[in-house]
Amino acid sequence: MSWTQTTTSWPLPAKADAVWHAITDGAALPAWFAEHAQVALTVGGAYRFWGKYTLGAPTAAEATQRITELVPGERLGFTWTVMGVESTVVLRVVVAGDTTKIAVEQTFARDLRAPRQQSLVDDFWRLSFGNLTTHLSGGSGLMRPDFTDTAPAIKLSVVINAPRESVFRALMDPALVNQWTGSTRAVIDATAGTYSYGWEYEVEGKKVKGGPTRILELVPNERLVLDWPDWRGDETVTGQTIAFTLSSEGAATRVDFVHAGFTRAADISDYPFGWGHFLAEIGRVSRESAVRA
Repeated sequence: MSWTQTTTSWPLPAKADAVWHAITDGAALPAWFAEHAQVALTVGGAYRFWGKYTLGAPTAAEATQRITELVPGERLGFTWTVMGVESTVVLRVVVAGDTTKIAVEQTFARDLRAPRQQSLVDDFWRLSFGNLTTHLSGGSGLMRPDFTDTAPAIKLSVVINAPRESVFRALMDPALVNQWTGSTRAVIDATAGTYSYGWEYEVEGKKVKGGPTRILELVPNERLVLDWPDWRGDETVTGQTIAFTLSSEGAATRVDFVHAGFTRAADISDYPFGWGHFLAEIGRVSRESAVRA
């Protein structure tokens, strides 16, 4: 038997009681987790969720989840049949000082017999907890991809109070790229078509050079398209791209961002929330560089 369990935790911007309400209230779950939900908060009661925002896109008839354990305010366990495989899930609300975390442990009766099954489940929870964070922060920026979509993508837009030239410079000047990526080693050569954030990190003991490597399309002050290798360093995951399209809105610049090439919706993972952060940082760097220019 191969992989059958995933565990992860996520910091949240809310008190424990707000987190508990978000994960146990049948009316709250559709705001961030599932298209439809029904909860009877007692051991043996229903904890049903289904629809296009759920892994496997189950129908209402297939939503047979039941609560297996319940410690109010702290711990919720339930059954969940995923893609025909039975599993148990335990969600814990963890308080440490002034911080609150949500932790999940999901155990399967057998492996899912799906490609990259471990990352499939891990990315589903990353996406879900990213949406939970956004929900608890007011709801702006939720990203719930359709699990029936055969060509899922991330599409974000931002208006930056700076001219296109300044925004484009923030995308192409290594010193400025370092400022919004948190790197110190960005290397960009438009002539050679190479582009690197200079990111290096480890994933499960494996050294990975993250971020883009090549310029696929370049129109000065208008458009930049880059390749996007798998963040885990999985060489079997190919075809992802990121694109920045710039257009003027008066003295400001509209940036339309698309991260495409995903083969399944779960692979979107927590990217939407990371890209939202980076677009905000691109805006900051662009404005600051425009003032200095």
